[in-house]
Amino acid sequence: MKKIILFGLILIVSININSQENNLFEENPKIKAGVGLFIPQGELTKYFGTSPYFEISSDFPFFKKDIFGIGLQFAVPTQKKEFTYRRTIDTLKAKSTFMANIVFYLKKNILEKSKTVINFRFGIGASGIQTNARNPFYTGKEDEDKYEMISSILMNPSLEFVKKLKNKTELTIALGAQYSPYKIEGAVKEDIGSFAITPKMLFTF
Repeated sequence: MKKIILFGLILIVSININSQENNLFEENPKIKAGVGLFIPQGELTKYFGTSPYFEISSDFPFFKKDIFGIGLQFAVPTQKKEFTYRRTIDTLKAKSTFMANIVFYLKKNILEKSKTVINFRFGIGASGIQTNARNPFYTGKEDEDKYEMISSILMNPSLEFVKKLKNKTELTIALGAQYSPYKIEGAVKEDIGSFAITPKMLFTF
């Protein structure tokens, strides 16, 4: 989990610095940060409730209206029910304690008027859930995870409404979806679901 967060933050910062120094994109990169809700759907509602959701992302405009970006998303899941976690040495009940996603996305400007923009964004990346199950092979080394992880691929489409404010500040209201089939990793014995809605509000700074 720490590696996902650290890798994403380093990537966002380094690309921003290099872009500004070398003029890699037509406009300066934009950093956005905000909050929202992680709202499980379908089977996922049996295990998780609605939870607070946080995102930090950076947009890199090119070809005027097309945007490439990278985002980090976090949630502290509200656990309703334990799931069965299967390991090589045993099987146990576990709860989630933290969720982190890293997503790379393309964004398309579909409507623009003076100070209002509507974008469609599609992202793909990875999602990781840290559980409260201790790693039986943990020895205290820096590169080891103390707790077991569940990981999955991530698909993350969303529709964004952007309002341009003063001094290049922007307010973004977005409605997104998260598809992460956690069952495919094999560590989770039952299908805990894969789909959630993620409304959020972000500020550009």
